Amino acid sequence: MRLTRFLARTAVLLAVLAVAGAAWQAIAERADRRRFAPVGRVVEVQGRRVHLVESGSGPSPVVVLECGIGGATSSSWGQVEPQVAHFARVLAYDRAGMGLSDPAPSFRDGVTLTTELHALLEAAQVPRPVVLVGHSYGGLLARLYAARWPGEVAGMVLVESSHADQFGRTVAARRRLVRFSQVMPILPVAARLGIVRAVLTFLPTAIRTLPSDARDRQLAFMAGSGQWDAIVRELAAWDSTNAEVRAMAGPLGDRPLRVLTAGGTSRAWGRWRSLQSDLTALSTRSAHQVVPGAGHATLIEDARYAPSVVAAIHEVVDAVRAERAPTPAPSAAARPGG
Repeated sequence: MRLTRFLARTAVLLAVLAVAGAAWQAIAERADRRRFAPVGRVVEVQGRRVHLVESGSGPSPVVVLECGIGGATSSSWGQVEPQVAHFARVLAYDRAGMGLSDPAPSFRDGVTLTTELHALLEAAQVPRPVVLVGHSYGGLLARLYAARWPGEVAGMVLVESSHADQFGRTVAARRRLVRFSQVMPILPVAARLGIVRAVLTFLPTAIRTLPSDARDRQLAFMAGSGQWDAIVRELAAWDSTNAEVRAMAGPLGDRPLRVLTAGGTSRAWGRWRSLQSDLTALSTRSAHQVVPGAGHATLIEDARYAPSVVAAIHEVVDAVRAERAPTPAPSAAARPGG
């Protein structure tokens, strides 16, 4: 009897906590929507609203920032985007269901995501070719985009980029993905109960290294239940995206490429440094930089390491501009008969 009463009281307590957490989460999400209005413009794409953040100016190419799969949004580029704006027009956006963009019902594989990016650039009238910058999973999307629309990509920067073979080179990496995939579907439920929001209040995350406005936005987005729905849907299609990259994305030829790898952590996803070296071999005009002390997320979010990413982008932009610079006309003295 005592055990039965204990279990009954525990169940009641958990139910009360769940209801209270869900109510707190609903109120907090409404407050976040009022507090965090779009900082960029909202573009209508295929019947959906997509949040696009633009800054900077100058001659082509435009720099397009593609975020990773772990809930990143345009806010995760809060250290990089303002610095790139000093020398180029730069844009970041929220993929469907993340940040301030509307969700999309379709299967969230790489072909779908790159098709949506292409439609966004068309709708926003972004001149091409562009320089694509892909962080983590965004590196797969950058490569896939370049394969599908090769004339629209002039150069690329891969920042701690995922690799299409990272789950297949070692058994341990594959097992890690399986465990990861088993846990992730729980997180949308945890977000709806306010658990994720409570954890983020105390968690020492790389998000806290962002500038204050970007930090607050990103923490609010990561606490939202819709954000985790979108993350899980993209994760469910990761194997399909890897297969698409293997089938379609070949070398980049002589297009300028920079590969940046975090030197502060040991990544267990299938011999990470070797995979990064593979990416460097995609172009005949590439360079690989290991950034000491940086982590997978802090490489773009921390003021100590983001300048390395900005410098790599600047190098690629300069290389593209040099290729497109008009050849000076010969002087009068150099002309025949001059």
